[in-house]
Amino acid sequence: GLKSGTSPETYKTIHWIKIFSLEVSKTVESYQDDSAEEFYFKVTLSGVSSDGVYAEDINSTAAQPEKYGGLYFVNGVATKMVVNEGGAVRVVDLKLSSGESVTGERLNPGLNYTVEEILSSGQKAVYSAMPDEMIRGYVGENAESTTGNRYLSVAAFTNLRPVCKITNENGAVLYYKTTVQYNDYNGGEPRTVSYDKYLPAVYSTLSEAFAAVNDGTPALYFRSGTSYYTVSDNAYHIEMLTGSYTMTQAESVRTGKEVTLKKADETAADFPYRGKTAQAVISRGDFDGDSMFTANGSLILTDIILDGAKDSKTHVRADGGIVMVPSGGELTVQTDAVLRRSATFGNGGAVYVASGGEMTVSGGTINWNEVKGLGEGAGIYLEEDAALHISGGPYFGGTGVYNDGSINLTTGNIRGGADRQDIFIAGYAGDDEDTSAASLIVEGDISSGAGTIWVWAAESPHYKEGKQFAVIGDGAAVSSSSLLAFRNAQDDTVTENTTGSYLFGVLSEGKAFWNGAAGSRKVILRKITDQYESLPDARFTVYLGSSSTPYVVRSGEGASAVSETLEDLTSISSGIYWIGYLPYGTYHVHETYVPGSVKQNPGGWWYVLTVDETGASCFEQLPARP
Repeated sequence: GLKSGTSPETYKTIHWIKIFSLEVSKTVESYQDDSAEEFYFKVTLSGVSSDGVYAEDINSTAAQPEKYGGLYFVNGVATKMVVNEGGAVRVVDLKLSSGESVTGERLNPGLNYTVEEILSSGQKAVYSAMPDEMIRGYVGENAESTTGNRYLSVAAFTNLRPVCKITNENGAVLYYKTTVQYNDYNGGEPRTVSYDKYLPAVYSTLSEAFAAVNDGTPALYFRSGTSYYTVSDNAYHIEMLTGSYTMTQAESVRTGKEVTLKKADETAADFPYRGKTAQAVISRGDFDGDSMFTANGSLILTDIILDGAKDSKTHVRADGGIVMVPSGGELTVQTDAVLRRSATFGNGGAVYVASGGEMTVSGGTINWNEVKGLGEGAGIYLEEDAALHISGGPYFGGTGVYNDGSINLTTGNIRGGADRQDIFIAGYAGDDEDTSAASLIVEGDISSGAGTIWVWAAESPHYKEGKQFAVIGDGAAVSSSSLLAFRNAQDDTVTENTTGSYLFGVLSEGKAFWNGAAGSRKVILRKITDQYESLPDARFTVYLGSSSTPYVVRSGEGASAVSETLEDLTSISSGIYWIGYLPYGTYHVHETYVPGSVKQNPGGWWYVLTVDETGASCFEQLPARP
């Protein structure tokens, strides 16, 4: 009750007193389930109550542990709480998980209280968006409230478990500014205090992070010492803190902005990666009409998995199921980036690069993507005048060929359930003689392995045997053997292939051709004496360039495939050994044994073999490798 009066039953005067309670509650705002994580609290009473009780005299006892409800006080301080489980009363540490609360009861009016959340060092690194005074403690007075339960004071703690953070190129967390307001009682009349507070740029959704980068809402700052300065450049890193995240809407990088999307470092001092998987996975949500990302500016992917969730998102109709690169946009796929499991009825199962757009692939994985219906380019679709710069060891799903010669459809990028299309080239500016604007540019050696990148060119001057399908980047050092990574995805009856199924790439005059008359030569080695007589039983090994591994000639496919290592070859009675087609390049031939009475060299004789558009020629005999 709130008044004193006379009891009609006893006609005695009863003096009603005000009995106050204090509730401490805990909430975690998190994308993932953090309901089991516990947070420690400390409640400290201070001052003198209106009925003359000193704070330090507030004590629970072993005989009366529930004297003050759920809080167990010792000299006015509670670091323990009381739990009643089926009538069994226990005193335990004062710790709460998300959604839990504890209430101290029968507290004297007028006492001040401070409630502190005691974060561990690990929690301090992960949780954010609490103003300093919240971390320091919730300060209030145990007095009547004008709303709700007039005799219940509530200290509510809400922590944000972010899914991503924004850093600069050096990995330092950026900040945004907000205005903080709180009531300061300080033992007297409450007053509202406000000040500017810089909080770490961490967010509970990916959309908030992209809005901050693209629109500057809120504006971002970097910290130097105790001062904060506006970020002046346009290069940002969005780093994922959680291992699994499903997008709720499509995202984009605005023109003029550069965004690197990656997994946060597990050892970062502020907001380290806390995912349960080795790599962070960002999956498609329910927005079938759009690409997951649009790179109007520059989007860089490294150490991140983008998953199109094609098993559940079956009606995507966007060009570029995962990334759309419009004119002027740039997409870079680096080591440990993965673009996978995307399917669309448009073009570009994983990526669509429009005319004037650019894509760079120096590593990573692009596989298990597909196009349906009339779509083209299951992996990467290149419009005419688009550019794909490729080097390093990207993985597109392996060789993808069964023993019977048919294409393996399980791990590569597949059109219509039948055709392998890792890279689709829609067209070139210029004709067969002018390919300066070729869409596929090889910028360095490809270490992906022979026959692992399947290219489907739409125009016959660029898919037939001996025709050019790519150019070599200015100043790029590319060996002929590394171009064997490229495979012509079109059927042999279309490509007019005469050298074996599914043409390989070869190097000539700084351009990439499909192996055939314009890109390789048939080579026959013949051993003769100085009298030009045939010499049988000579043995030799062939190396490409400076390689220390004998060269391997591949032809055919499936059950009829032939892979011959050119090592210890023996000439027949006519002194001839027919090698077959060798891609253009410089080879070294090591003659390890010369039969008969011909003078031997202890280390074996060496020759330089050059294969180019003019033919194949072998230079003078040398005692050691040049």
